[in-house]
Amino acid sequence: MRQAIPRFFTGSRHVFVLFSEFRQSFETLESPPSHRMAGKYTAEVPGPWWYRWTFKPAMALTALRGWTGKEIFDNRTGINLVKRRGGIIKVLPMAIKKQAARIDGQPARVIVYGEDAPFPWCRATDELRELEEGRLLGMTIFDLPLVRHIAFPFILNRK
Repeated sequence: MRQAIPRFFTGSRHVFVLFSEFRQSFETLESPPSHRMAGKYTAEVPGPWWYRWTFKPAMALTALRGWTGKEIFDNRTGINLVKRRGGIIKVLPMAIKKQAARIDGQPARVIVYGEDAPFPWCRATDELRELEEGRLLGMTIFDLPLVRHIAFPFILNRK
């Protein structure tokens, strides 16, 4: 049974939690139903100050420089939205599957970028669970040495 939204996902309080609490919370949430997946989502970077402070510079080193969110077309495909040249452009297409999350083995919507995606996204998956309708907790996992057991959180808010 789905639990209430964790205390740190209400308002702006999510910035004060421990990094590990996002993984624990993810495990209590359910996979979003397919009929509620489509839409444009703005990204929110939650977590402790050091994570929020390093997120944007880290993303700037990848194909997702200027990342602002995702657009999900249906329950199977989508694309990332980035701010460039004064506007929002669409980059890095994604496939969405309903499958077991690597985090806990329970159902989730899992985004994969494909082997032809630029590094490090060719080695990444985003696992999504629903915080509440229109709000998703995402956890990015990179299948790379030293970080493959770390899940990097983000929140998607449907516009």
